Amino acid sequence: MTDEARRNIAVLITDDDSDARRHAAEDLAGERGLAPIAALAAALQDANKGVRDTACRSLLVIGGADAARAVVEYVCSPDIVTRNLATDLLMKIGEPGIPALLPYLKDPDHDVRKAVVDVLGLVEGRVPAGAVVELLMDPDENVVVSAVEALGNLHSPDGVAGLEEAFGRYAYARPAVAEALGKIGDPRSCNFVMTNLRHALEDINEDPLTLLGLVEAAGAVGDGDALDCLTGGYVRIPPGIRDAALHAVARIASRTCRRLPAIPGVEPILSGMLNNDDLAVRTSAAAWLRECAGAESVAAMVHAYGAVPEVDALLASALTDRPESLPLLVAALHEGAGTGARAKAALLSQLVLARIKAIMRTGGSPDDEEIITSAFDAVARAWEEADQDARSSLIDAMFHLDGDRAVQFLDAILEQPDPWLRMHVLEVIAAIADSRAPVYIARFLNDEDEMVRELAENVLRAKGFVTDEP
Repeated sequence: MTDEARRNIAVLITDDDSDARRHAAEDLAGERGLAPIAALAAALQDANKGVRDTACRSLLVIGGADAARAVVEYVCSPDIVTRNLATDLLMKIGEPGIPALLPYLKDPDHDVRKAVVDVLGLVEGRVPAGAVVELLMDPDENVVVSAVEALGNLHSPDGVAGLEEAFGRYAYARPAVAEALGKIGDPRSCNFVMTNLRHALEDINEDPLTLLGLVEAAGAVGDGDALDCLTGGYVRIPPGIRDAALHAVARIASRTCRRLPAIPGVEPILSGMLNNDDLAVRTSAAAWLRECAGAESVAAMVHAYGAVPEVDALLASALTDRPESLPLLVAALHEGAGTGARAKAALLSQLVLARIKAIMRTGGSPDDEEIITSAFDAVARAWEEADQDARSSLIDAMFHLDGDRAVQFLDAILEQPDPWLRMHVLEVIAAIADSRAPVYIARFLNDEDEMVRELAENVLRAKGFVTDEP
């Protein structure tokens, strides 16, 4: 250990100046050896927050098993700030700290046992599930629940048997056990989950949290029988859990390659699921809505379209096949599509092209001309609030809808004297593939502004057109 390291240790431990202690803790980040690590660990109890935070950062830089061994004893600290700092550090140190944590699972203090099992459940590494399973017999309820949650987070099949026993032993732990079994996702727990799910569906007094956990677990481990059970018992499921049931059925159907069953009246619930923060739930809702008939399901898909690209891929194929989609998309753009304007405009363009091709094959109706005119108006209205990427899609849609009106629309914009606006429109048009776009761009080769002329020439050159300009 260098003399500088010794001085920093002394300052960190004894100096009255908090700034000096903080700088010492920072300088010790590059040191190795037990003495610097022990001094930094002790600084977790420093009265100054800046010193504590700096000590934490330095310990993370050092990392490894030595840092974990020095920090773990502070999990037992009576001071909650120190205890929280220690547990957070151990989670971040990760797998190298696991051996240092395991002995504390047997600590006499239930708060310590709980804190340590919480850390083990969140550590990214190979935690021996057997050590955590032993805590399922702990006399403290909070420790038991934390052990259950840790086993779920570890995703270890070795915890399934102990969790199933805990489900029968502790009523208070059943929701957590059901959730843990779902997280583990071991098919061997399917029979256990389904037996208890059927019982819960038959008993209207069953704890709704337990039922919710079992429904979610069935979605993770269930088979065709689970799908039939959830579908047949859907009407008995409390309204607040039905979205979870529909998500579970969709997961099972996808996993077992079965078609989603018909359940009347689910469209309002599916519409709400499309706004869920969980992408998997949104995807399930989209899969369901594709199978639902009626304008209500189409309206829900149109409203959600453009929010999440992964979900849009599912919705687009369904909307393309529904005749109600075009007028509903037009209405959505008229009302203001927000962040989905670009995607909605692009889809609208596709649907209009399909409608035009159908008209050419079979002849149109008076309604067709009206809806196409209304569609153009809706896209033009969305222009004002759209960003540049969205505007490219909007202009593309305009040319598909009515090329002559698209030119008139752009001409109206370009009446403004600002050359930057003309350049912006050129950049937007450059991004679209319509064959009429280069003809329109060529009009700017004689613009009064040199920057506009250069941009027009560069765009045409990039598109492979030869200009008359030198």
